[in-house]
Amino acid sequence: MSIHFVEHDTITDKVEFTRALQQAHWEESARNKHIMVLSPAVEVYRRIEQSGGLFAVIAYDGADIVGYSVNIISQNLHYSHLTMANNDLIFVAPSHRTGRTGMRLIDETERVAAKRGARMMLWHAKEDTPLARILPRTGCKVQDILFSKELAPSKFRMFGHFDVAAARDEALASDLWNVFTLRQDTPDSPHRDTRSIILREPDANYLNEDIVFNMLEARDTIAVLELPAVRDLCAAACQRLNVRELGRVMLVELKPGGQIPQHVDGGDYAAHYDRFHLPLLSEDGNAFWCGDENIHMKPGELWQFDQHTSHAVFNHSKVPRVHLIIDATRE
Repeated sequence: MSIHFVEHDTITDKVEFTRALQQAHWEESARNKHIMVLSPAVEVYRRIEQSGGLFAVIAYDGADIVGYSVNIISQNLHYSHLTMANNDLIFVAPSHRTGRTGMRLIDETERVAAKRGARMMLWHAKEDTPLARILPRTGCKVQDILFSKELAPSKFRMFGHFDVAAARDEALASDLWNVFTLRQDTPDSPHRDTRSIILREPDANYLNEDIVFNMLEARDTIAVLELPAVRDLCAAACQRLNVRELGRVMLVELKPGGQIPQHVDGGDYAAHYDRFHLPLLSEDGNAFWCGDENIHMKPGELWQFDQHTSHAVFNHSKVPRVHLIIDATRE
Protein backbone atom coordinates (compact mmCIF):
# COMPACT_ATOMS: atom_id res chain seq x y z
CA MET A 1 0.00 0.00 0.00
CA SER A 2 1.53 3.31 -1.11
CA ILE A 3 -0.50 6.33 0.00
CA HIS A 4 0.13 9.72 -1.60
CA PHE A 5 -1.51 13.05 -0.81
CA VAL A 6 -2.68 15.66 -3.32
CA GLU A 7 -3.73 19.25 -2.63
CA HIS A 8 -7.00 20.36 -4.28
CA ASP A 9 -8.95 23.64 -4.48
CA THR A 10 -12.23 21.88 -5.14
CA ILE A 11 -14.19 18.96 -3.74
CA THR A 12 -17.48 19.40 -5.61
CA ASP A 13 -16.08 17.49 -8.59
CA LYS A 14 -15.33 14.56 -6.28
CA VAL A 15 -18.62 14.23 -4.43
CA GLU A 16 -19.97 11.49 -6.69
CA PHE A 17 -16.71 9.52 -6.56
CA THR A 18 -16.62 9.45 -2.75
CA ARG A 19 -20.20 8.44 -1.93
CA ALA A 20 -19.14 5.18 -0.28
CA LEU A 21 -16.46 6.94 1.76
CA GLN A 22 -18.91 9.65 2.83
CA GLN A 23 -21.41 6.99 3.89
CA ALA A 24 -18.79 5.19 6.00
CA HIS A 25 -17.77 8.53 7.55
CA TRP A 26 -21.38 9.38 8.39
CA GLU A 27 -22.12 5.98 9.88
CA GLU A 28 -19.05 6.20 12.09
CA SER A 29 -19.25 9.84 13.16
CA ALA A 30 -22.80 11.23 13.09
CA ARG A 31 -24.34 11.26 16.57
CA ASN A 32 -27.83 12.56 15.73
CA LYS A 33 -28.52 10.66 12.55
CA HIS A 34 -32.26 11.42 12.46
CA ILE A 35 -31.50 15.11 11.86
CA MET A 36 -27.90 14.88 10.60
CA VAL A 37 -28.94 13.27 7.32
CA LEU A 38 -26.08 12.81 4.86
CA SER A 39 -26.72 15.33 2.08
CA PRO A 40 -23.71 17.49 1.11
CA ALA A 41 -24.56 21.12 0.32
CA VAL A 42 -22.72 21.03 -2.98
CA GLU A 43 -23.73 24.52 -4.11
CA VAL A 44 -22.56 26.04 -0.82
CA TYR A 45 -19.22 24.28 -1.13
CA ARG A 46 -18.98 25.50 -4.73
CA ARG A 47 -19.48 29.14 -3.68
CA ILE A 48 -16.75 28.79 -1.05
CA GLU A 49 -14.46 27.21 -3.63
CA GLN A 50 -15.10 30.06 -6.07
CA SER A 51 -14.19 32.59 -3.38
CA GLY A 52 -10.84 30.86 -2.83
CA GLY A 53 -11.74 29.92 0.73
CA LEU A 54 -11.51 26.13 0.52
CA PHE A 55 -8.75 23.60 0.15
CA ALA A 56 -8.69 19.84 0.46
CA VAL A 57 -5.99 17.27 0.93
CA ILE A 58 -6.98 13.96 -0.64
CA ALA A 59 -5.32 10.66 0.21
CA TYR A 60 -4.96 8.29 -2.75
CA ASP A 61 -4.05 4.65 -2.96
CA GLY A 62 -3.18 4.52 -6.63
CA ALA A 63 -6.17 6.17 -8.32
CA ASP A 64 -8.58 5.40 -5.47
CA ILE A 65 -9.57 8.03 -2.90
CA VAL A 66 -9.12 6.52 0.58
CA GLY A 67 -9.22 9.64 2.77
CA TYR A 68 -9.87 13.35 2.76
CA SER A 69 -9.36 16.51 4.75
CA VAL A 70 -11.62 19.44 3.76
CA ASN A 71 -10.78 22.87 5.19
CA ILE A 72 -12.10 26.43 5.15
CA ILE A 73 -9.69 29.40 5.17
CA SER A 74 -11.13 32.59 6.66
CA GLN A 75 -10.34 35.80 8.49
CA ASN A 76 -11.15 35.62 12.18
CA LEU A 77 -14.12 37.88 12.94
CA HIS A 78 -12.76 38.92 16.34
CA TYR A 79 -9.06 39.15 15.49
CA SER A 80 -9.02 40.65 12.03
CA HIS A 81 -5.29 40.13 11.43
CA LEU A 82 -5.57 36.40 12.10
CA THR A 83 -6.18 34.01 9.21
CA MET A 84 -7.44 30.62 10.32
CA ALA A 85 -7.90 27.22 8.74
CA ASN A 86 -10.92 25.38 10.08
CA ASN A 87 -11.07 21.67 9.34
CA ASP A 88 -14.54 20.84 8.11
CA LEU A 89 -14.09 17.10 7.52
CA ILE A 90 -11.34 14.55 7.99
CA PHE A 91 -11.67 10.82 7.41
CA VAL A 92 -9.58 7.83 6.44
CA ALA A 93 -11.13 4.58 5.27
CA PRO A 94 -10.87 1.91 8.00
CA SER A 95 -9.03 -0.35 5.54
CA HIS A 96 -6.22 2.23 5.27
CA ARG A 97 -5.66 3.22 8.89
CA THR A 98 -2.56 1.14 9.37
CA GLY A 99 0.76 2.90 9.66
CA ARG A 100 0.72 6.70 9.90
CA THR A 101 -1.90 7.51 7.24
CA GLY A 102 -4.03 9.59 9.60
CA MET A 103 -1.05 11.46 11.06
CA ARG A 104 0.35 12.12 7.60
CA LEU A 105 -3.02 13.50 6.48
CA ILE A 106 -3.06 15.84 9.48
CA ASP A 107 0.55 16.97 8.87
CA GLU A 108 -0.08 17.59 5.18
CA THR A 109 -3.25 19.56 5.95
CA GLU A 110 -1.37 21.83 8.34
CA ARG A 111 1.45 22.31 5.84
CA VAL A 112 -0.98 23.40 3.13
CA ALA A 113 -2.89 25.62 5.58
CA ALA A 114 0.30 27.47 6.50
CA LYS A 115 1.11 27.89 2.81
CA ARG A 116 -2.36 29.43 2.36
CA GLY A 117 -1.58 32.06 5.00
CA ALA A 118 -3.22 30.46 8.05
CA ARG A 119 -1.58 31.15 11.41
CA MET A 120 -3.92 28.90 13.37
CA MET A 121 -5.38 25.49 12.57
CA LEU A 122 -8.69 24.48 14.14
CA TRP A 123 -9.56 20.79 14.47
CA HIS A 124 -12.69 19.34 16.00
CA ALA A 125 -13.10 15.81 17.25
CA LYS A 126 -15.76 13.90 19.09
CA GLU A 127 -14.71 12.81 22.56
CA ASP A 128 -13.31 9.33 23.10
CA THR A 129 -12.41 8.86 19.43
CA PRO A 130 -9.04 8.05 17.84
CA LEU A 131 -8.86 11.59 16.40
CA ALA A 132 -9.37 13.11 19.86
CA ARG A 133 -6.46 11.03 21.12
CA ILE A 134 -4.20 11.77 18.15
CA LEU A 135 -4.53 15.57 18.02
CA PRO A 136 -2.78 16.35 21.35
CA ARG A 137 0.19 14.35 20.10
CA THR A 138 0.52 16.76 17.16
CA GLY A 139 0.89 19.77 19.45
CA CYS A 140 -2.80 20.75 19.48
CA LYS A 141 -4.24 22.31 22.63
CA VAL A 142 -7.85 22.77 23.69
CA GLN A 143 -9.08 26.14 22.39
CA ASP A 144 -12.82 25.80 23.01
CA ILE A 145 -15.14 23.04 24.10
CA LEU A 146 -17.99 22.61 21.64
CA PHE A 147 -21.33 21.49 23.05
CA SER A 148 -24.32 20.46 20.94
CA LYS A 149 -28.00 20.32 21.76
CA GLU A 150 -30.84 19.17 19.54
CA LEU A 151 -33.55 21.84 19.27
CA ALA A 152 -37.24 21.25 18.78
CA PRO A 153 -38.20 22.16 15.21
CA SER A 154 -39.92 25.50 14.70
CA LYS A 155 -42.79 26.17 12.32
CA PHE A 156 -41.04 29.41 11.31
CA ARG A 157 -37.69 30.22 9.73
CA MET A 158 -36.20 33.67 9.10
CA PHE A 159 -33.88 34.48 6.20
CA GLY A 160 -32.57 37.88 7.25
CA HIS A 161 -33.59 41.53 6.82
CA PHE A 162 -34.27 43.88 3.89
CA ASP A 163 -34.82 47.61 3.48
CA VAL A 164 -38.50 47.75 2.55
CA ALA A 165 -39.17 51.50 2.83
CA ALA A 166 -39.42 52.19 -0.92
CA ALA A 167 -41.61 49.15 -1.56
CA ARG A 168 -43.84 50.03 1.40
CA ASP A 169 -44.43 53.60 0.23
CA GLU A 170 -45.06 52.43 -3.33
CA ALA A 171 -47.55 49.77 -2.21
CA LEU A 172 -49.46 52.10 0.11
CA ALA A 173 -49.84 54.69 -2.67
CA SER A 174 -51.01 52.15 -5.27
CA ASP A 175 -54.52 52.23 -6.75
CA LEU A 176 -54.42 48.49 -7.55
CA TRP A 177 -55.75 47.23 -4.22
CA ASN A 178 -59.34 46.83 -5.40
CA VAL A 179 -58.65 45.35 -8.84
CA PHE A 180 -58.48 41.70 -7.75
CA THR A 181 -61.12 40.81 -5.13
CA LEU A 182 -61.76 37.08 -5.69
CA ARG A 183 -59.49 36.10 -2.80
CA GLN A 184 -61.55 37.96 -0.20
CA ASP A 185 -64.95 37.65 -1.91
CA THR A 186 -65.03 33.84 -2.23
CA PRO A 187 -67.64 32.38 0.17
CA ASP A 188 -66.09 30.94 3.34
CA SER A 189 -62.72 32.42 2.45
CA PRO A 190 -60.46 32.97 5.50
CA HIS A 191 -59.23 36.16 3.79
CA ARG A 192 -62.39 38.28 4.15
CA ASP A 193 -60.53 41.00 6.08
CA THR A 194 -57.80 41.39 3.44
CA ARG A 195 -57.12 43.18 0.19
CA SER A 196 -54.57 42.07 -2.38
CA ILE A 197 -52.42 43.24 -5.26
CA ILE A 198 -51.48 40.28 -7.44
CA LEU A 199 -48.03 40.44 -9.07
CA ARG A 200 -48.00 36.84 -10.32
CA GLU A 201 -51.14 34.76 -10.79
CA PRO A 202 -52.18 31.36 -12.19
CA ASP A 203 -51.41 31.06 -15.89
CA ALA A 204 -55.05 30.69 -16.94
CA ASN A 205 -57.65 32.70 -18.80
CA TYR A 206 -60.15 32.31 -15.96
CA LEU A 207 -60.03 31.16 -12.34
CA ASN A 208 -61.98 28.45 -10.61
CA GLU A 209 -61.37 26.43 -7.47
CA ASP A 210 -59.41 23.73 -9.26
CA ILE A 211 -57.05 26.24 -10.88
CA VAL A 212 -56.54 28.20 -7.66
CA PHE A 213 -55.66 25.12 -5.61
CA ASN A 214 -53.86 22.99 -8.20
CA MET A 215 -52.31 24.96 -11.07
CA LEU A 216 -48.55 25.30 -10.62
CA GLU A 217 -47.74 27.66 -13.49
CA ALA A 218 -47.83 31.41 -12.86
CA ARG A 219 -47.38 34.55 -14.95
CA ASP A 220 -46.66 38.22 -14.24
CA THR A 221 -49.45 40.78 -14.07
CA ILE A 222 -49.44 44.47 -14.93
CA ALA A 223 -48.61 45.18 -11.28
CA VAL A 224 -45.03 44.01 -11.89
CA LEU A 225 -44.55 47.00 -14.21
CA GLU A 226 -46.47 49.49 -12.09
CA LEU A 227 -44.70 48.60 -8.81
CA PRO A 228 -40.97 48.55 -9.66
CA ALA A 229 -39.78 48.91 -6.06
CA VAL A 230 -41.91 45.96 -4.99
CA ARG A 231 -40.67 43.98 -8.00
CA ASP A 232 -37.05 44.72 -7.12
CA LEU A 233 -37.63 43.75 -3.49
CA CYS A 234 -39.13 40.46 -4.62
CA ALA A 235 -36.10 39.83 -6.84
CA ALA A 236 -33.73 40.52 -3.93
CA ALA A 237 -35.66 38.15 -1.68
CA CYS A 238 -35.59 35.44 -4.37
CA GLN A 239 -31.83 35.85 -4.68
CA ARG A 240 -31.44 35.48 -0.92
CA LEU A 241 -33.57 32.33 -0.99
CA ASN A 242 -31.77 30.79 -4.00
CA VAL A 243 -35.14 30.36 -5.69
CA ARG A 244 -35.33 27.63 -8.30
CA GLU A 245 -38.96 28.11 -9.38
CA LEU A 246 -41.12 31.15 -8.70
CA GLY A 247 -44.84 30.68 -8.22
CA ARG A 248 -47.44 33.31 -7.32
CA VAL A 249 -46.54 36.64 -5.72
CA MET A 250 -48.89 39.10 -4.06
CA LEU A 251 -49.16 42.00 -1.67
CA VAL A 252 -51.72 41.36 1.06
CA GLU A 253 -53.18 43.98 3.40
CA LEU A 254 -54.93 42.88 6.60
CA LYS A 255 -57.13 45.67 7.93
CA PRO A 256 -56.73 47.08 11.47
CA GLY A 257 -58.56 44.80 13.89
CA GLY A 258 -58.86 42.14 11.17
CA GLN A 259 -58.04 38.49 11.28
CA ILE A 260 -57.33 35.52 9.05
CA PRO A 261 -58.92 32.61 10.93
CA GLN A 262 -57.31 29.23 11.29
CA HIS A 263 -56.88 27.29 8.06
CA VAL A 264 -54.48 24.99 6.25
CA ASP A 265 -53.26 25.63 2.69
CA GLY A 266 -54.23 22.65 0.56
CA GLY A 267 -54.08 21.33 -2.98
CA ASP A 268 -51.27 20.49 -5.38
CA TYR A 269 -50.12 24.12 -5.46
CA ALA A 270 -49.48 24.35 -1.71
CA ALA A 271 -47.82 20.93 -1.77
CA HIS A 272 -45.40 22.09 -4.47
CA TYR A 273 -44.39 25.57 -3.30
CA ASP A 274 -43.09 26.94 -0.01
CA ARG A 275 -44.56 30.25 1.17
CA PHE A 276 -42.48 33.23 2.28
CA HIS A 277 -43.62 36.46 3.94
CA LEU A 278 -41.78 39.78 3.79
CA PRO A 279 -43.63 42.40 5.88
CA LEU A 280 -43.69 45.96 4.55
CA LEU A 281 -45.87 47.38 7.34
CA SER A 282 -46.64 45.59 10.59
CA GLU A 283 -46.88 47.27 13.97
CA ASP A 284 -46.93 45.74 17.43
CA GLY A 285 -50.20 43.92 17.98
CA ASN A 286 -49.84 41.67 14.97
CA ALA A 287 -49.60 37.96 15.73
CA PHE A 288 -48.99 35.14 13.27
CA TRP A 289 -49.94 31.75 14.73
CA CYS A 290 -48.75 28.45 13.26
CA GLY A 291 -49.59 25.43 15.36
CA ASP A 292 -48.84 26.40 18.96
CA GLU A 293 -46.22 29.03 18.01
CA ASN A 294 -46.85 32.70 17.36
CA ILE A 295 -44.54 35.48 16.26
CA HIS A 296 -44.70 39.12 15.18
CA MET A 297 -43.15 39.29 11.71
CA LYS A 298 -41.53 42.72 11.73
CA PRO A 299 -41.03 44.95 8.67
CA GLY A 300 -38.06 43.87 6.59
CA GLU A 301 -37.85 40.32 8.00
CA LEU A 302 -38.09 37.52 5.44
CA TRP A 303 -39.95 34.52 6.90
CA GLN A 304 -41.02 31.06 5.88
CA PHE A 305 -43.71 29.20 7.79
CA ASP A 306 -45.22 25.72 7.61
CA GLN A 307 -48.35 26.38 5.57
CA HIS A 308 -49.40 22.74 5.98
CA THR A 309 -49.95 23.33 9.70
CA SER A 310 -53.08 25.15 10.84
CA HIS A 311 -52.29 28.89 10.97
CA ALA A 312 -54.03 32.16 11.70
CA VAL A 313 -53.22 35.89 11.76
CA PHE A 314 -54.54 38.69 13.98
CA ASN A 315 -53.99 42.41 13.51
CA HIS A 316 -54.69 44.05 16.85
CA SER A 317 -52.94 47.27 15.80
CA LYS A 318 -54.54 50.46 14.49
CA VAL A 319 -52.87 50.39 11.07
CA PRO A 320 -53.04 47.93 8.17
CA ARG A 321 -50.61 45.03 8.05
CA VAL A 322 -49.03 44.72 4.58
CA HIS A 323 -46.97 41.69 3.56
CA LEU A 324 -45.27 40.72 0.32
CA ILE A 325 -46.02 36.99 -0.08
CA ILE A 326 -43.78 34.91 -2.34
CA ASP A 327 -44.40 31.29 -3.30
CA ALA A 328 -41.30 29.50 -4.52
CA THR A 329 -39.17 26.37 -4.50
CA ARG A 330 -35.52 26.66 -3.47
CA GLU A 331 -32.25 25.15 -4.70
